Amino acid sequence: MKTGFNEKEIPTHIKFAVAESLLGQGDLGNGFGLVAENIDPENNQLDAAAFKNNPKSVIVRAKQGIGDTGFYMRWLPVLKKQTGAKVTVVARPPELCFLNALKDQGIIDEVVKANDVNSGKVQLPQGSYEADFRHLPALLSKNGVGATKTIKDVPGVDAGYVQPDAAKVKYWEQELAQIKGPIVIAGWSASAKAPTLTSRELDRKYPIGNLLTKLKGSGATVFGVEFGYEQMSSQELGKLQASGDAVKKNLDARDVIDSVPSDCTFKSLNKLDFMELMALAKAAEGRGLMVFADSGPVNLLGAAQIKNVITCLPKESDWRWGAHGAKWSEYYPTVELLWQQKQGDWEPVMNEVAKRVHAMAGKHYVAPKDTDEHKN
Repeated sequence: MKTGFNEKEIPTHIKFAVAESLLGQGDLGNGFGLVAENIDPENNQLDAAAFKNNPKSVIVRAKQGIGDTGFYMRWLPVLKKQTGAKVTVVARPPELCFLNALKDQGIIDEVVKANDVNSGKVQLPQGSYEADFRHLPALLSKNGVGATKTIKDVPGVDAGYVQPDAAKVKYWEQELAQIKGPIVIAGWSASAKAPTLTSRELDRKYPIGNLLTKLKGSGATVFGVEFGYEQMSSQELGKLQASGDAVKKNLDARDVIDSVPSDCTFKSLNKLDFMELMALAKAAEGRGLMVFADSGPVNLLGAAQIKNVITCLPKESDWRWGAHGAKWSEYYPTVELLWQQKQGDWEPVMNEVAKRVHAMAGKHYVAPKDTDEHKN
């Protein structure tokens, strides 16, 4: 595939960085093309010519994170519609629930566990065209076969491409009806299930304890939807924090326990799968605020076009959120963006979220005076 420049002149170790830069500038044709040509190139070649021969069976493998799967699966309906092929998706356990929802909606034909394929338990269709999720934009646009070149070619922008389960939405509507005051659904970590976070993930993680403290007087009920932080006792977490290891660990129980105001309620929902989370958010969108870090879940809420979703972003962020300061996501038009003005400074972002929550309670929030320096 031609990317419009001499790809051979780009050192291999920075090709993805160059691709992200191109995508961030809106050059989707070259950006997606460069991404596609450099995904495991020895074992997973992009063959656009073979794809145009209308394959009868297509296998799409999810080898990336949950956020990327949520983003790239928007091309699956186009794949099914344009080729008429049997579409089989190979994925890891965390992704199965929402990919099975696409199967139930008739968008794909089969979802299988990657481990079952690797162990030989499941045999994939012979003679299939194989692709990675991240190949799809180089093969398809909103209007059919042919590369995605501009935002107008991107499917799933004008309508959601995955829907929450109606029965689960109804269940959560009944549950939430019993709650008085504002509802906040909070996902503050960039990698909910990871035992440790990379420096980039730490940059994306917003301070949940800081936010909870600012909700005093709002009477809010906060649903925490992170995973794993309750698996240790407060005493164990205290030891980790004292040793400094908690900075690296994705653990927040002490931060949450110590920060919940007396007039607010914190409910842990760390056992929810992603479809359950989607149903909860759909049920809450009329009277609640969904506050997420740049993470897998917010990509899924955007894919379902859930309203009242906020993504809290570091100053230096992922290409898909657009240029710094953008108010809304081009790819997820119901997702509002709140940015750091200084790298690492979450205070103004948390103040803005607190202001929204207090407003839902009919109250006016005044930021603490000692945060004035962050407003410039």
